[in-house]
Amino acid sequence: MDTDKQLLFFFSLLGAFNGVLLAVYFIFLSKTKKTYNIFLGLLLLVVSIRIGKSVFFYFNSNLSSLYIHIGIMACALIGPLLYLFVRSGLINNRTVKKYDIFHALPLIIVIIIALQFPYWDNRNLWRNLINLIYWQWFVYIIITAFNLIPVFKSINSNSKAERDISTIWLLSVFIGVAIIWLAYRTARYTSYIVGAVSFSFVFYMSILLIFKFSRHKKTEAKVKKRTKQLLDEATIRIIDNKLNAIIEIEKVYKDSNLKMPDLAAHLNISPHILSQYLNEVLQKNFSQFINEHRVREAEQLLKSSNNYTVESIAYDSGFNSVSAFYTAFKNINKITPAAFKKM
Repeated sequence: MDTDKQLLFFFSLLGAFNGVLLAVYFIFLSKTKKTYNIFLGLLLLVVSIRIGKSVFFYFNSNLSSLYIHIGIMACALIGPLLYLFVRSGLINNRTVKKYDIFHALPLIIVIIIALQFPYWDNRNLWRNLINLIYWQWFVYIIITAFNLIPVFKSINSNSKAERDISTIWLLSVFIGVAIIWLAYRTARYTSYIVGAVSFSFVFYMSILLIFKFSRHKKTEAKVKKRTKQLLDEATIRIIDNKLNAIIEIEKVYKDSNLKMPDLAAHLNISPHILSQYLNEVLQKNFSQFINEHRVREAEQLLKSSNNYTVESIAYDSGFNSVSAFYTAFKNINKITPAAFKKM
């Protein structure tokens, strides 16, 4: 084997080798013995076996039927295990159900056929069977994608839905398995080894993504911890004095475009500290705090003159719409502005 083939063999098999190690960790060594981790470990194991068989078959076309059968058996389980892994991650660590055994039917069928019709003596039969297994794998990818629609929507809408490490695993594993399926299905136009090489690439990219995400989460936790330590009694008194001054004198709440960073800039503190002050000291969020002062301003305007329309009062108080004014006023006073004026 020349140097180029040796390098190709090494890199194409490297992902499969590390995939087996990671599978062993999730199945046997993980501190949290969750169904989610077990399915993830089993999925990594069968994908690694499938990739390993591809590599050895590519470099040795006379590979024993036993190894070929094992690789095809593993391939028959990739789709079902992907589905079970994602479902267990989405449905609060879903436990194994009795009907989950039906997902193993493709494996049972492959075992029966392997016992009756060895690969090398029935290659046409096995080509058709492998093609069916790939379509079965594709169907599971589609079903799994439908289950992941809420996760995709939360990302596309930039919502602040919780994205923990398990969600990153769900998405990266799903996308990785889909890429590997595509690599194998297009192998006739490229090369059979592309599936194995793509697995190594996807595997290490996923690990890098999860590593960076974990570091980002740890950094966020450290920042929050440092921020919490800043709110001592002296800091609270300083914020109290400054906040009262800019609310009572400058009336910054009358600015309809006022955001938390703007108010924090007035106070010469960070938005994190202001948010913590509002939540922990005043027991309010930013919107509640500002709307209360805007409603108090509206009350004074309602009392002082009959010349103000409801619309002008809403905008003069700092609200950017009449509907927002009505909603905030009623939430705070439990009556409408018109009823308040009559009283």
